[in-house]
Amino acid sequence: RSVFSLVFLSVNTGKNFYEKEVFVNSIWLKKWIGVGLVGLLVLHQVQADTLCDDEVRAKSTFGSTKATLLYVHDGDTIKVNISGFPSLIGEGILVRLLRMDAPEITSHHPLIKPLAKRITEYVTMRCKNAKTIWLQNMQRDKYFRILAEVWVDGYNISDRLIELGFGLPYNGGTKKSWEEVITPALAKALNAKLDQVMKSDAAVPKINTVAMDALFAKDSCYAR
Repeated sequence: RSVFSLVFLSVNTGKNFYEKEVFVNSIWLKKWIGVGLVGLLVLHQVQADTLCDDEVRAKSTFGSTKATLLYVHDGDTIKVNISGFPSLIGEGILVRLLRMDAPEITSHHPLIKPLAKRITEYVTMRCKNAKTIWLQNMQRDKYFRILAEVWVDGYNISDRLIELGFGLPYNGGTKKSWEEVITPALAKALNAKLDQVMKSDAAVPKINTVAMDALFAKDSCYAR
């Protein structure tokens, strides 16, 4: 009898222990599921807030202003000084050209990097001796850069680069990368075109900058 009692007690104890173990594990499982769901909700809210912030930022424009070129970083980014602005945002500020994406000069792609250098040289040529540079339709991005239409002596640089094929149109959202579109034939054609425009655009007639100044001054950030 004592042997049977001992066996029964052992079996019953093991069953109780197993049930308790399953119960404890189920509690922890529910807790981790709960934590995971909360995390997903927080992540979703952060993404939604970021998208909302980007949309609001993209729709917030700050008029126009004149700028002085410091240097051209690459085909779609320049560094400027803006007189009259606080030094925090007016000295050595990066300006990203709106509506256009040029080849990245930091690219390691064997076709893109040399093309990016030449396009940078082209933009430098257009900007360095400019009589006036205007930033129009100014916005800001999450990298603390200014987004703007850049007008050089009355010519919109983004429009010119897109027209020549040196920039891909970009209006937000998912953009097509240069890695997707570049081919040896395209790189050769663009380099040949660069040979032409480096000569022809060096003597591009300047639009009446006085009239352009008057036009942009109406939308000047100082007049707001």
